[in-house]
Amino acid sequence: MSPTTQVVILAALLGHDVNDASLTQLAERYQVAIMSMSRAFDELEALELARPHRVGRQRRLSLRLVAATVGARSRGACNRQCARLVMSRAICP
Repeated sequence: MSPTTQVVILAALLGHDVNDASLTQLAERYQVAIMSMSRAFDELEALELARPHRVGRQRRLSLRLVAATVGARSRGACNRQCARLVMSRAICP
């Protein structure tokens, strides 16, 4: 699982509003490249954790599962470095 995908999952687990956010919004919020966020959307879809959909020209993310299930499916895939990144960048003001 890529670091960007891990950031999105951790943000969802911490209660941040990532549901129905656009690819561009999430990329800006977590200070990653738009291409990295696009790949994260693809990974989340492949893991059946989220369903990307389009609103006009925007690609948006709809989480499919509750936080407990996200945690169970991604257990072991996230690392400490990613957790520190999330806490230091956008999640903690």
